[in-house]
Amino acid sequence: MEKPRKRAKHTRSKLGCRVCRIRRVRCDSTRPSCVKCTSTGRTCEWYPTPDRTDSSVIRIARPNFSSFAPFNSMEDRFLKFYRNNTVFHMTGQCRVDFWATTLLQISEYEPCIRYGLVALGALHESFDDEQFSNSRLFPHDTEIGHYAWIYYIKAIESLKMYIDLENWKGVDVALCCCVLCAVFEWLRGCYTTAETHLRSGLSILNRWAADDIQNGGTDEPKSSTRANLVRHHLTPVLHRLVTQTRTFIATPLPCTALLVSEQDYIPSPHLKAARNELYGILGQLNTDSHSSKSTEKHFKNTNDQKHLQILSRLSEWYGCYHLLLSDKNPHSMSLVISHTLITIMVRTSLSTDQMQFDEFNDDFRLIVDLASARSSSSASDGEMPVSIEVVPVLYYVALKCRDPCIRRRAVTLIQGCNKRALPWDSDAFARIAGEVVSVEEEGIDHVESSSCVPAAARVDRLYYWTDVYRRDSSIRFRRQGNREWSGMRFVTW
Repeated sequence: MEKPRKRAKHTRSKLGCRVCRIRRVRCDSTRPSCVKCTSTGRTCEWYPTPDRTDSSVIRIARPNFSSFAPFNSMEDRFLKFYRNNTVFHMTGQCRVDFWATTLLQISEYEPCIRYGLVALGALHESFDDEQFSNSRLFPHDTEIGHYAWIYYIKAIESLKMYIDLENWKGVDVALCCCVLCAVFEWLRGCYTTAETHLRSGLSILNRWAADDIQNGGTDEPKSSTRANLVRHHLTPVLHRLVTQTRTFIATPLPCTALLVSEQDYIPSPHLKAARNELYGILGQLNTDSHSSKSTEKHFKNTNDQKHLQILSRLSEWYGCYHLLLSDKNPHSMSLVISHTLITIMVRTSLSTDQMQFDEFNDDFRLIVDLASARSSSSASDGEMPVSIEVVPVLYYVALKCRDPCIRRRAVTLIQGCNKRALPWDSDAFARIAGEVVSVEEEGIDHVESSSCVPAAARVDRLYYWTDVYRRDSSIRFRRQGNREWSGMRFVTW
């Protein structure tokens, strides 16, 4: 009896076009347009030849916008606004590949990403319209604001359909959409909802990284282009946004923060290595170290062990790069600020006593000095006085450092930042931080040092509701040792 023929072993072609590889169909590699794409009406695009000098970097061709076929003129308008305006607010003074290229490329064939970019561009434009016209209208009541909300809902609905269809095979698109939704909510001033999106994204990322996928899991190797996108582009962006969210005092999670630049160009390869290693430590900070079935004792022991491991890694990191970090350039200063702030947050994460922060006044002063040096350098180059990346860091310093000079310098630097830049509103954070300073120093004649602010006067929990459209915030706080919440306070800017 003749044995059945066996299929020849083969690997997935690495020479196909980008669209076919994303769709997981065999490409005939016909250039400039393959048969699969032309027969289905898709725009065929190709990856450039990869640079083998750095296998961790994903080289994706810049999209050809002349061939971009928008569904309607309004979508085209808001996509252009995102590309020409929003991108620069997201990345500071330097275009970043993830925001400036990767998302735009994916949006050409994934509706949920396309709708997310349209929504973000429309909402951003609605604020510009309000700013220039001095209108006090709620943007949802305007035509542009209405478009933003409609496309935001479309993005979420499309994402649900995509997840039902692709499951874990579409983890990269799901994470991209989580990031876009979080930034959209940040721009609206809904920080709690933004954190919910980021928590979902972080949960997906942790499961993907741990291969905790059972039935219906992906067979895609972790060395694939899709996996590299998740590992080297999405992971740093998501961790950075998560940790910036946790600088808010209302967040009941252990606080960690990051001011590592996402800039594609780093002057020294050693600085790039330092940045990547700090991202690795950040990933450990954001990773759950216990299961839902863990006992309280096991949870505490695991937390203590993780706490010591992270402090050890931070110490080793600084010991390895301290000579390199002594160079006073913006990239080195950003890394020093990051390391200093993360160390403070880790060392204070096992206690809620607000008095412990007085031990770190020298570290807080270093952060403010470096941020001020960066702002002076930027101002001399004709850039904005303070990078938008610094806002959540200075905000945390203003809340946690009770030294009157240091915290007021932090508030002043926040005020010097661009007034309305994604995803932070510097005016709002400056007013909220200033209000907390006033609350803690009420009734004290002369605050000469942090020791003048007693524990009972210090705010350990803060909730605020910010209406970025009307430029006001409602604040409630709780002092250390007091279980009662304060009455509502209102600040405007």
